Amino acid sequence: MGDTVTVSGTLDSGREAWARRRWGEAVAKLRAADAATPLAIDDLELLATALFLTGVEGESTEAWARAHHACLAEDDAARAARCAFWLGFALDITGTDAPAAGWYERGRRLIADAGLDCVEQGYVRVPGAMAALMVDEDAAAARAAFVDIVAVAERHGDADLAVLGLLGLGHA
Repeated sequence: MGDTVTVSGTLDSGREAWARRRWGEAVAKLRAADAATPLAIDDLELLATALFLTGVEGESTEAWARAHHACLAEDDAARAARCAFWLGFALDITGTDAPAAGWYERGRRLIADAGLDCVEQGYVRVPGAMAALMVDEDAAAARAAFVDIVAVAERHGDADLAVLGLLGLGHA
């Protein structure tokens, strides 16, 4: 029982540190909890985010991949797609374009194949909207896509997606 209490306390401390935006402390506590007992999806997402924010991109992508596969194991296509998006995003902004594109496509296919009406529909559209803007240099197409992305965010009440969409609109 003592080990369970210690792991639970460490995990709770990691969650608390994450909530207080103490990213380094969150990483240390969540890593320790994960070493004792593999983290559940919610906590893997916290760890992946904290790792990314502390510049540990390699471990961050590993945590996102674990969360993605755990979501697939639970038949949660929407959440798996969201994990794929954030994994692709992390790879993309560190210049690892080809694997990023693969993860983006995996997320897009999950949503399309499942025929879901969910906030993740907006997330999987972000890479295409960014490509319209940055690669195709088609500001009008990018703007239209980002308007749709913001609408999805607002319909589902997702602040993170709204920020991505509004940032894209600003660039377009």
